[in-house]
Amino acid sequence: MPVPTSGPVPLPLTREMVQGVLDSHEFHYITVDDGDFGGNWGDHRVWFMLMGDKEEIFQVRGTWGRSVDPVHKAPLLRALNEWNRERVFPKMYARLNPSNDLLDVHAESSTDLEHGVTAEQLDVILMSGLETAMMAFDHLDAQAPAFGLPEVPPEGKDTPDVG
Repeated sequence: MPVPTSGPVPLPLTREMVQGVLDSHEFHYITVDDGDFGGNWGDHRVWFMLMGDKEEIFQVRGTWGRSVDPVHKAPLLRALNEWNRERVFPKMYARLNPSNDLLDVHAESSTDLEHGVTAEQLDVILMSGLETAMMAFDHLDAQAPAFGLPEVPPEGKDTPDVG
């Protein structure tokens, strides 16, 4: 395979690169002790994490702003399976939250960047992970009554807002 002779050179993924992308969009976020970044987008929480033995995997993980009573687990799992069957990403799954015994829904996009990444590539990966997570949560909001939840009024839909 020919080696490119021009253009940006991919560099190893670092937390500083992720922070640079977040800052370039003027997002408001927190940094936790392990170095991961998180913020609120509307009613949803999103984390930007480096994973793997060499922190070479970049993951965008969103948590839907609503929780589901386990009595409605079957329709929720059908909706999640439909999403995962029809789309490549984000992967969606439900997990029981032991603090309240409700099901939380997560949307994840993971990218292996072992061979490096440019700032422009990381920006595309981060933004597509964020935007597709919001699309996934909108998809769930549209089906909320099937999960025993009230409908989300159209005026309740805001553009992503980090805070």
